[in-house]
Amino acid sequence: MQDEIKLLARRVKKLRIDNGVSQTKMAEEIGVSQTNLSNMEAGRTAITIQNLFKIQKVLNCKMADFFVDFDKEVV
Repeated sequence: MQDEIKLLARRVKKLRIDNGVSQTKMAEEIGVSQTNLSNMEAGRTAITIQNLFKIQKVLNCKMADFFVDFDKEVV
């Protein structure tokens, strides 16, 4: 399970960076501290489903975009 958490964390970070959103801005938008978001993106803290939906809204992406690497398929 830890590997999946880290994979999701890396995907969230990549999408955030690809969309040009700073960690500070994302943290503000989803209602967490920048430190908490940093821990989520590093896989030290699991990303809750509630936060994942908030992140999806901020990044204006599909939920599937977070899981594209899980099955090794490009969606």
